[in-house]
Amino acid sequence: MEETSGTLCRFVAMSAFGAAVMLTVHQSLTSPAFAEGGYEKVEKAIQQVIAAPVDKEYGEYLAGECATCHSSHADPDAEIPQLVGRSSEDLIRAMVEYRTGYRDNQVMQTTMATKSDEEIASLAAWFASN
Repeated sequence: MEETSGTLCRFVAMSAFGAAVMLTVHQSLTSPAFAEGGYEKVEKAIQQVIAAPVDKEYGEYLAGECATCHSSHADPDAEIPQLVGRSSEDLIRAMVEYRTGYRDNQVMQTTMATKSDEEIASLAAWFASN
């Protein structure tokens, strides 16, 4: 009975994970940013941020807000990803996708909505260099 119960638990967990992935994809594809110009609009915004001036000291200052949720300790099971040491371009891409509504997370969308291109570029540069 234990083996059957374990198999059932794994099946339920895999099904829930699959449903979450499908919901995320659906939300991304039906978001206003994606519907109004597709990902090309998001990509253009990403390229603008990549070209923006960078101030790592200001990025460090801004990162204090991020540290509230994003731990600096490596934990592969954490739901909220670690930002330190990630590539600048990956961080910019993620932050702009939240700012444009392409990625669906209310907390991150609200946080990124107030960030300028220069602030996002500075945050990304600071996290990538630490």
